[in-house]
Amino acid sequence: MVLEATYGWYWAADALAAAGARVHLAHPLGVKGFAYRRVKNDVRDASDRADLLRMGRLPQAWIAPPAVRELRGLVRHRAKLVAVQARQNSSSDRTNQEATLTPRNTRSTGLDNSSATWTGE
Repeated sequence: MVLEATYGWYWAADALAAAGARVHLAHPLGVKGFAYRRVKNDVRDASDRADLLRMGRLPQAWIAPPAVRELRGLVRHRAKLVAVQARQNSSSDRTNQEATLTPRNTRSTGLDNSSATWTGE
């Protein structure tokens, strides 16, 4: 069984694997040439992917186990939170500079911020 690596492919891969099917994940960059065909539809795409699999020429992506996918999701979520924190820190520093306040000298590094003082009114 060949799946196209699109959003949400993992639930189908897990269900098919649980049913006993051998699942192959087509790498999107490897099958990119399909976009330049004159006739493009789901039936034709499925036929071409099946032919590539039969010939052993299907470019495959790695199917990560569910535990690895969960860890990747946590890392992605943490990266988003870090980006939000950086935007907030930048925004507060910019606001402090506009109000002629001294920006904080530490971020969320775990250092004691009790000695930080604000200047200005």
